[in-house]
Amino acid sequence: MKLKFDACSLILSQKLDVIPRLHEAFGTIFITTAVNEEAINQKKNPRSGKSIENFVVQGIIKNVIPRGILISSLGQGESETLAETKTEVDNSEEAIYVTDDKKAKKEAIRLGLDVLGLDSLLVELVLLDKITEDEFDTMLTALDKIHKLDLIRITELRRFVRLVKNRKKGE
Repeated sequence: MKLKFDACSLILSQKLDVIPRLHEAFGTIFITTAVNEEAINQKKNPRSGKSIENFVVQGIIKNVIPRGILISSLGQGESETLAETKTEVDNSEEAIYVTDDKKAKKEAIRLGLDVLGLDSLLVELVLLDKITEDEFDTMLTALDKIHKLDLIRITELRRFVRLVKNRKKGE
């Protein structure tokens, strides 16, 4: 499974310091040229951009030239990532579009793509035993402070993680 990140989710992942764990769990993280430019050239947080650039150098993140064009009202990075993900899926490869942008999520769903937000990837990291429940709670709280999650969504995710982990203990 290939994770195709747009800039929003990539930058959020870097802020939460979760990129190495995502790489460990899912392999290389793929970004397009526009996402790479946007993430590396952050004006508000140049240190974050340098960190992402280091992940590219290490091979944790791979910059790809998008193989397709998608005309949309979304930004260049979201459009490229959607087009690249759609190309992968059309070629019968498993790819997931990772975004925390609501408009981009709707467009991905309209295109029939699998789409996840960073909050859902954090749940998967818990289920794969890559982070603890406490780390999940801390990261989810931090994500909410940065990106304003829906309180109901936070409650549902925490409950889901707790239920699954309790069932695992009972097996």
